[in-house]
Amino acid sequence: MIARCTRQQSFAQPQSFGTWLSGVVFLVSLMQHSIAVAEVLSVQEFNAFEPKWPKLMSVTWNIEGRYGIISDQTMTLKNCKLHFVLQDGVSRPGSNVSVVEVQGSLERDLDQRVFFKVNSLKPRRTDSETLQFKRGAITTTNANEWYAVAEWGKNRAEFYNDDILMKEVQELYLNGILVEKRLLGRDDFQGLLALAKKAQDFQLGNDLNQQMQHEALRIQSNLIGQKKFDSATLLQTLSKHFPGATTPFEKLPMEVAEQYRTDPITTYNTANETQQQVLHRIFYLDEMVRHIVQDAKLDGSNGIAIAKRLKAEVPERADLAIKYHNKELDYRLSRVNVMTRNDVVELADIFEAEGKPEKAIQLKQSWLKVREPILAEDGARGYVELGQEWESLLNDEQTATTYYLKAVQKDSQYELATLWLREHGFIEVNRKWMLEADAPPTNEVAMSLAIRDGRVTTGMTTKQALAAMAAKPDSVIRFASNGTTTELWVYESSHTTIRFARVPLGESKVVAIDKVSQ
Repeated sequence: MIARCTRQQSFAQPQSFGTWLSGVVFLVSLMQHSIAVAEVLSVQEFNAFEPKWPKLMSVTWNIEGRYGIISDQTMTLKNCKLHFVLQDGVSRPGSNVSVVEVQGSLERDLDQRVFFKVNSLKPRRTDSETLQFKRGAITTTNANEWYAVAEWGKNRAEFYNDDILMKEVQELYLNGILVEKRLLGRDDFQGLLALAKKAQDFQLGNDLNQQMQHEALRIQSNLIGQKKFDSATLLQTLSKHFPGATTPFEKLPMEVAEQYRTDPITTYNTANETQQQVLHRIFYLDEMVRHIVQDAKLDGSNGIAIAKRLKAEVPERADLAIKYHNKELDYRLSRVNVMTRNDVVELADIFEAEGKPEKAIQLKQSWLKVREPILAEDGARGYVELGQEWESLLNDEQTATTYYLKAVQKDSQYELATLWLREHGFIEVNRKWMLEADAPPTNEVAMSLAIRDGRVTTGMTTKQALAAMAAKPDSVIRFASNGTTTELWVYESSHTTIRFARVPLGESKVVAIDKVSQ
């Protein structure tokens, strides 16, 4: 029974056009000559001619590959289905030999099964030794030579499923990558990204791919500072391909952040996967801050909007959000002379909400002082408005009083001012307004108190009675008798009649107040 070794299906055809063409040329040569001493083929290359084996009997082949012994007279080459029969005089190599080269021909046994008759056998370098030999001939500054040798080793490692050899191959690929990296321009982030993709294709591990992607993004970050790259694109890449970038910290690790900002490449390349995710967030955080604050106006006028964006995107930088928030508040305060009342109320509410009532008071006082010379030009009306504002905005009745008093100084009959003063305990004595408690006990004071209380008393003039009633009479009746003019004021709603008497050259005064019962 002839043993069969299953070869890998992926190598059933030649691996490249060059290999295929070489095989065709070799096949033609074999078919033109009954016996030819051929170039040495690997088992992988020899397997590619399997469909032609029945037509190539008695043709001399040189094949190299890894072998295994079945008996004293037979052997196998790994991943080749043929049975190899050693002819007399062909000795087996020592036990320390793993790769051999055999010369012989294809033959058929009595059952017409094809086998390989071995006429000679000699040991060869191991695949690892051959790889090192090829490596020694590489021009170290030529990346393509590194890749070419690595490709040879990769094909062998995959064909024989040799993990140890594959590790050596990956080192060759890595050297080629590093040669190309050294030749890149300082700002060639596209070249770095291409190398990262190449490292991924070479299966050099995710670490190298991630490190080069990170370095490419650091270059992009530098170019943003030179206005040569878009920060939004960088942020999108970070959020999509760098785990942890968009996950906020409960507390920003300041020491790690400082170390990373000082030397980002070294810090990143020496970090483990968990640490790298922390660095992803720091990188993203710094870039997002720069992306947001680039929209900040120098005068601070949009600081609150900037602060809101910072709080939403990088909550770890609450300190920065507060800074920009306060910049706008300071900007608004600096423009108190052009603020509207609504502006003042809105800003004061912000100060109150932030627990800064003293700033709210300062703002309102400053605004009213700015308004004072403008409103003063309107006389009594302007002073009354100032009094109203001091009372409504600041609840400052004392300061409001000074403006109502200025109003009656400008116009002693200005009703809004006189009414407010009376409602707040003031009376007019000798054309001077004062608090009731400060007024001397005179008839005029009594009259003022009666007017304030809405009472009409005898002796009042028509002007005083009108002020006390706070309304004109519904009707007036006049008549004269014995040189005295009598005038009756009738207030129908209160059923009150006020009688005035005036002597020649005298002033009409109240002589009686009648209440008409219903």
